[in-house]
Amino acid sequence: IKENKKEKIKELKNNRGITLIALIVTIIVLIILAGLSINLILGQNGILEQAKQAKQNYEQAAIDEETQLNEAYDYMTNYDLPQNSPENPQIAGTPVEIPNNWYTKTPKIIDENGNVKTASTNVTYVIAIADGLGNTIPVPDGFFYVGGNLSSGIVISDEKADENKYAGYEADGTTVKEVGVDLVGNQFVWIPCTLDGANGTIKYEKKDFGGTYANAGWDNQTDGIEEAQIRKYSGFYIARYEAGLGEAGFSNPMQAVTASTNSTYGWTWQSDVYTKANVSSTAKPTSKANEIPWYHADYFTAIEMSKRMYTTNTSVTSGLVTGTQWDIMLQYIASSSEYTSSGNWGNYNDSSITLNRGYYTNVNSSGTTDGFKAVTSGQVSGTRATNYNYVLLSTGASDAAKRKNIYDVAGNLWEWTTEASYATNYKNYSNTNFDENTHMIRGGSFNNASGTNPACFRKLFYAANTNALIGFRVALYIK
Repeated sequence: IKENKKEKIKELKNNRGITLIALIVTIIVLIILAGLSINLILGQNGILEQAKQAKQNYEQAAIDEETQLNEAYDYMTNYDLPQNSPENPQIAGTPVEIPNNWYTKTPKIIDENGNVKTASTNVTYVIAIADGLGNTIPVPDGFFYVGGNLSSGIVISDEKADENKYAGYEADGTTVKEVGVDLVGNQFVWIPCTLDGANGTIKYEKKDFGGTYANAGWDNQTDGIEEAQIRKYSGFYIARYEAGLGEAGFSNPMQAVTASTNSTYGWTWQSDVYTKANVSSTAKPTSKANEIPWYHADYFTAIEMSKRMYTTNTSVTSGLVTGTQWDIMLQYIASSSEYTSSGNWGNYNDSSITLNRGYYTNVNSSGTTDGFKAVTSGQVSGTRATNYNYVLLSTGASDAAKRKNIYDVAGNLWEWTTEASYATNYKNYSNTNFDENTHMIRGGSFNNASGTNPACFRKLFYAANTNALIGFRVALYIK
């Protein structure tokens, strides 16, 4: 029995030893396997590192593809397009090579680990066309060349249906086609200028026309908002017509004049029709022929509506014409004798111009009208019926009022600009409902004389005031 017990105890000890050794060996094996697994996952060539590298390779491949697509786009955009220069001028409206400085380079984006996330890209919001005299001008995306050259005035439209409608020359091969008024879209005309006035160009700065062509002090500092665009493109676009009421929320533009036959609206106060148009979310101006002009506009209406014309466009914005833009436009479209005495090309109370189309209304000394009527072909300055002193015209009613394809810069309506005035002698203005700020209106109107209030005249007016003589014009800005 004692021997059996000894044998049993010895056997148990041996079995326990084997169990502990097996456990230790198992743990060691597991540790080795764990190390191998961790190295396989986290090591220099592990699964995670390989996955990370694969992700980076994929991102780089996407960037390389994007870069190649950008290069292909640039190539296709300018492929086989002719160069344009004064030595080798192309026909006006011809698509030409885009100058390098017209591109904006978006920088590449790098993440926190130094990896390129987005490739740098050349971006432009325009195509390039020739102006017929060797200069290259931009046409914004979504706009189309209609016709004209730098000598006659280059017209663009925001409707493709108008594209190239008046491009090229007449049958004689030398006369540029006259751009008509039968266009669908809003139209703008290119105004050339440079910041330095080099090589005989118009220098972008305000002009003092001298004489008595201002009735108050005016801010003679050149506006800065347009400088970047002018430095890049050497010019800007301005509306071909005074702002029209065609898209002001009326089912028929003739609705706009129904209230103005009421004497309470007269010269000073804005009619309720216009007030409703101003607050309407759909109200915005047009730049088209045969529109009732947006008269009875105060400064704030002019600012808001000018901006609203292109609030959702991806390539352009719009705004009210500045004082500098008016001066540059005037120097481009008219001679010095024409902008200091505008009787032969504007609708003033002492001028007679032949009407070709559209509508007119007689206006009496109280500012009330007899309603808009269709123009009869060959009619001279409306009828000026008995007891009516003046005649207000719809946009583009007379070709005599056109210069460089721009209508009604002289007369018809005074036009608001953003230019401030210094009305030191108007501080005691009695009506406290009017904002004390004053701004310059330009161009004269249908009840002014052409000699005393010509196209260059600067007249101060209170920002919140309005009357039947005042409208506005829109400028276009390329993003």
